[in-house]
Amino acid sequence: MAVEIFRYAKAPAYMLAMVESALGEVLSNPHDELFLEVEADYHRRLLMDLCNRVREYKGMSSWSLYTAAVEKRIPTSGNMPRDFYECLRDGMDSGVSDLAVRLAHVGILHWWVWADLAYLGE
Repeated sequence: MAVEIFRYAKAPAYMLAMVESALGEVLSNPHDELFLEVEADYHRRLLMDLCNRVREYKGMSSWSLYTAAVEKRIPTSGNMPRDFYECLRDGMDSGVSDLAVRLAHVGILHWWVWADLAYLGE
């Protein structure tokens, strides 16, 4: 998990050990206030982004949906974050967006295939 956060944050190499340490400390106590706060924030942001993606994707053709989902996952180059906490925040934003794109893509495809057979029938 630390490596994924580190990769998305595009942090300098020396920060990996700090990310591993901080993540290990937080995850060792899942009832910790910080853990619960971050989990709730991630969940809220994911649902908000997912709703927006579904609205954006649901009227697309198959090719447009594929193109939109693949292009959204191609990492963009940008400025290096200024500090450790900005790196973590940027990594979280990127992770939320990437997961929302993937979930919306699979969800729309699932609906196209199964709506009439499993959900809208008798």
